[in-house]
Amino acid sequence: MKEGFMIIVIQLDGNQSYKKMNQHINKAKEIFNEHKLEKYIEILLNYWENSPPVLGHGFHHALSVAVEAYVLGQLNEYNSSKDLFIGGLFHDIYRPAFDGTGNEDQTKGAEITESLLKKEGVDNSLVEKIIHMINSHDDWRDQEEPPQYDLLLSIADKICISYMHSDTYVWSVNRYCISNGLEPKMTSYFDNLVLWLKYQKRAWEVFYKYKGKVKGIEKAIQSYIDSTKDAFKKYENDPENISYFDYFDKIAREAT
Repeated sequence: MKEGFMIIVIQLDGNQSYKKMNQHINKAKEIFNEHKLEKYIEILLNYWENSPPVLGHGFHHALSVAVEAYVLGQLNEYNSSKDLFIGGLFHDIYRPAFDGTGNEDQTKGAEITESLLKKEGVDNSLVEKIIHMINSHDDWRDQEEPPQYDLLLSIADKICISYMHSDTYVWSVNRYCISNGLEPKMTSYFDNLVLWLKYQKRAWEVFYKYKGKVKGIEKAIQSYIDSTKDAFKKYENDPENISYFDYFDKIAREAT
């Protein structure tokens, strides 16, 4: 196993705030041992070693989505939970924080994933499923019977939303602006709240359409409820944004 993965495990084991992530890591170890999937972690970490991911869309999130997708596959009797796990690892391999909408183009991520997996001789049918999933990005949400692979990975991704995930993304957006000589795009908890409410519209369309059709979807719904409560709470607790930038710097330090 790649050294970087083991370092992450050690760091998380020593931090109580990452209890849920530790659970994902322990489950991931079981999945690795059962299906011999270590090479996919190697592919991902080797790529990120030279092209680091945006904070909030890195290894923690990728591994969590992979594990949740695997569990959803078992709950919903998908024909290969292993394939869902692999798709979860790569679903956000390239997710830049440019405009702060959370809806950046997925095309490049699909191209990168296709190149990496084909280079390693991964079966073409699996590569095609993963590429379609990355590119579709919930565009199927008006269909009665969307691709099950895409749907289950979408739900897994939504299960893994959290204050840490969304707040580090906000930090990354501002970091991108500052590093390019621009003013920070997000400057208040109200900005964050409005962005979050706009961003989650697509998720609630998915929840409304497929609630009762996907086992485990309630977990994703609860994640969005909790994250929304957190966004409102931050605004209510500091409406004048006295601690705004200090708070996000602190979150970024905790996440690295």
